[in-house]
Formats: sequence, structure tokens, C-alpha cells
Amino acid sequence: MNFFLRLKFSTKIILGISGIMVFTALVLTPSVSRMAASALIKENKKRGVALAGGLAVRAVDPILTRDLLRLRNIVDDVQAMGDGIVYAFILDAKNQVLVHTFQNGFPIDLINANGIEKKATSRIQLLDTGNEFIYDFAAPVVVGESQIGTGRIGLSKSIIQRSVNRLILTIVALSAGTLLLAILLGALFGRWVTNRLALLKKHVEEIVKGNLDLQTGPLLKHNCWEIMHCELEKCPAYGDSRRRCWYLAGTMCSQCDHAMYPQKLQSCQSCPIYKENIGDEIQDLAETFDVMALSLKTYISEIRNYQEQLIHAQKMESIGKMAGGVAHEINTPLGIILGYAQLLQDDIDPEDEMMEGMRIIEKQAKVCRKIVADLLKFSRQTETAKSEMSINNSLLETIVLVEHTFSLNNVSIQTDLDDKEKYIIGDPDKLKQVWLNLLNNAKDAMLQGGVILVRSEVDTEKDMMVISIADTGPGISEKNMKKIFDPFFTTKSVGKGTGLGLSVSFGIIKDHKGRIRAQSPLPDDLRMGEIIGNRQKAPGTVFVVEIPVAHPVNPD
Repeated sequence: MNFFLRLKFSTKIILGISGIMVFTALVLTPSVSRMAASALIKENKKRGVALAGGLAVRAVDPILTRDLLRLRNIVDDVQAMGDGIVYAFILDAKNQVLVHTFQNGFPIDLINANGIEKKATSRIQLLDTGNEFIYDFAAPVVVGESQIGTGRIGLSKSIIQRSVNRLILTIVALSAGTLLLAILLGALFGRWVTNRLALLKKHVEEIVKGNLDLQTGPLLKHNCWEIMHCELEKCPAYGDSRRRCWYLAGTMCSQCDHAMYPQKLQSCQSCPIYKENIGDEIQDLAETFDVMALSLKTYISEIRNYQEQLIHAQKMESIGKMAGGVAHEINTPLGIILGYAQLLQDDIDPEDEMMEGMRIIEKQAKVCRKIVADLLKFSRQTETAKSEMSINNSLLETIVLVEHTFSLNNVSIQTDLDDKEKYIIGDPDKLKQVWLNLLNNAKDAMLQGGVILVRSEVDTEKDMMVISIADTGPGISEKNMKKIFDPFFTTKSVGKGTGLGLSVSFGIIKDHKGRIRAQSPLPDDLRMGEIIGNRQKAPGTVFVVEIPVAHPVNPD
């Protein structure tokens, strides 16, 4: 038993099919052989009866006319009909031999060896000559009610047996050939099945190694959107050639159940897509592996994103604490410098060269004070006042502030705001600062002008309001993408920015228990191609902000 368990699966299939076929052959071949032999002997007996009867019919006229020559020709013709016919002869009414086919004389004992009864149509008798067995067939020669003679024919049993043996040998040969063919087909079938299972095993090994991009299930000849002539690009199954639509929740066909797999399978049984694309259990297992791999890839990607965000948040928190402390320490002497610079200007003649120097000191002190203010905002040391608010209103109020200025730089702002938005708990002023930072960054990235898309939507699964601000600019390189939220990192020229805008925005969104991320080039799943018509001119960038929706408090 243990030895059998250790065998390869293909070997087990071959042994199983071979065992079934051998057992079937051993059971059926003897039975079929006996049936065939019995049928062949029966047919030969019918043939002998027919030949004897034919001999008797043809002998009527020659017996009546005593035409012995004609009788001789008749018995010779009968014997010439086959190798199995040993003899043929005709008796008259007194059992006298009229003609026969024996070459060495007629054996007298044969006359009474097979007598036929009155009114009988034929009689068969097995005779033993000492050398062989012979089936003797007797048929009466009848005229009216009178029997005027008897026709006798002898068929060799050994010749019949040789025919039976040839038939049995043919059956055995066919059984053996069928058995060999079955073993060969079983081997091919076993290899086909095990190759499919080996592909599944390889896929599992690759999953363990971290490779989640293998395709195990067969590619479809016709996808669901092709079969149904569907143009619902928002459907989760649209364009997904690796997963069958019945594995996906939220598909948009009218007959689809929106439940998760496998609950939705019941509604798919009558679907033409399911009937055309469903396979056997191994294909179903392979497709399940593909779905599992893609799901794992998505989950791992999300976990990595959360991990990176957590690490980044911890880093930003540490930097924020340090920046807040430094800002507080610098703020007091900086205020004194700015104050004395302004006082000294009152005591200096405006025409004096020193006045220009004092003005430069005041200007640079104000720049430093702005940097300190940004540091304090970044460190979230300022007070916050949160209340229930509308994201759409906050976005529109910010857009109104900058829309005219942006248009002077050939930058247009388009909106796609979800009219089913939900309220959030947030600080309106700080969130406006986030929108303003993101809009200014998008405008500064498009030196030759372009389009900014501001979009909001409700993510019911995550219970979040999702805000996307996309531009048609040159995009952000992969190298810089990892550093865009770091304090003081900027790609702008000196004097154009402090590099604290996105860091401050990151801190504000984190304070709202939300997330902010960037992606470049623009992803297709955001479906901005219809709104941003010239997105093909440049990769573009999108900043996505997610903020939890507000939940009403149940009264006690």
C-alpha cells in the first residue's frame, strides 16, 4: 500500500486504467468467445439443414424419373459448396443408396446412422467415425404426402471448430489490441492530467517565492464583455482577462448577483458567459489559484503601502517634533531681529545707504518668519477646530480663489464632484490649505499651461471620501516619488518654494485620520481620459486624498 502511494500520479492512472481493462477483458473475453462459438456452430447447423433440405428438393424429379446422372450432378454440386462438406448422398424410399460422393465405396453403416421420422422436416446427428466427428443432416424427399427418399449431408465438426477457434483468436487479439490501446491512451491522459497538476504545483511554488504574476488558467477565446457586447467600462470585469466574471463581486450585468464568490455562482448557471467559459475541476482550480494570486498581490501591495505610510508618518512625526522645537527656539530671536530692524529704520535717513541694508534685513527676516510659520504648521503645534463640513464646498471655495490667477497661466480647472458626497469631520481652514498646496503644485508643474481635474467620490467599501487632484504636467520620476512628502524636498528653483507644502499637507491629512498619496503617470483606472483630453501629451500626476466620512452619534 505504501509503495502504491509513493508512485507518481500518472503511473497510478495508467495502472488503474490497465487494471480495469484487464479485469474487463478477463471477464468478458471467455463469455464473448463462448457466445460467438455457440452462435457460429448454430449457424453451421442451420447451413447444414438448409443444404440437406435443398438437396432433397432438387432430388424430387430425378428420383421420380430415375435420372441417376442428374442425381449425381446434384450431390457433386452440393459437396462443392464448401470445404466443411464431407459427403452427400441420396436414398430412395427403401433406404437404397441411389448416388453418393464417397470415393472409396459407401460405408453401409451410415445408412441407418441417422434415420428421419415421419413428417419431420430434418434431423441432425453427431457421428463418430473414429477419425473425426461429423454432423449428419437428413432431409426427406417428399411428393405430396409420400416420402420417396432421403437427402443426407455430412459436415465436419473439426472444420467448424477451426472456424470457431479462428473467431475466438480474433476476439482475443482484438481484446489485447484494445487493452494496449487503452493503456496507451491512459498514459497520454495521465500525462495530460499530471501536466496540468504540475503547472498548478509550479504556480504554488512561484507564489511561495513571491511571484504572483503567473497565468495558470487558460486564456479565454471570448471574454464576457465580448460575448455580451458590453460597453460598461466601469464594471469590475471589463478588461480583466485573467479572472472570470463570476469570481468578481459588483459586476454590472442585469442578471448578475452582486454577492461574493461562491454565493453568486447560483445566478451564473444560466448565463451564456458561464456556459461558454466554464471548464472542468482542474481548470476551476487553476482559475481559483489565479484569483488567489491576484488577491494576494493586491493585499500585499496595500500592506506595503500602509507600511510605507506608517514608516513615513513615524519619520514625519519625529521630524515634526524636532522642527516644532527648533521653530519655537528661533521664533523669539527672529521676532527681536525683525522688530529692531523696523525700529532702526525710523532713526535712519531714507537717503542713507544703511537704509537699504536695513530693508534687506527686514525682508529676509520676514522670509525666515514664514519658514518658521510653515515649520510650526508642519509640526502641528497650532490649534485645530474641527466640525462637520462638506468636502465639495471646501474644494469649490478653494477653486474660486485661484481660478482666475491660474487662467492667466493657461491653466484651466475642471471638476467632477460626486453629488452623493458624505460629510466629514474636519478643519475647513487647514483642508483649504491642503487643496491650495496641491493646486499650486499642479499649476507650477505645467509651465506651458494645461488642465487640472478636481474630483470627489464616495468609497462605500472603505467608508471614505476620496479626493483626486490630477494634472497634465510632466509627472514625477520614480526616484522623486519616494521623497515628495519629505520636509524641505522640492524640485523648484531656489526662492520658488521651501519644500514644506506637501509635508504640511501630509500632516494635516494625517491629523484628520486620512491618507494622501501620489501616482505618476496617471492611472487608467481613474478614468480621467474622458475629462482631461490632452493627458496623452504628458504623463501627468494625481494626488489622492482619503478622509473618513462622519458618522452620526446615536443619542443615548
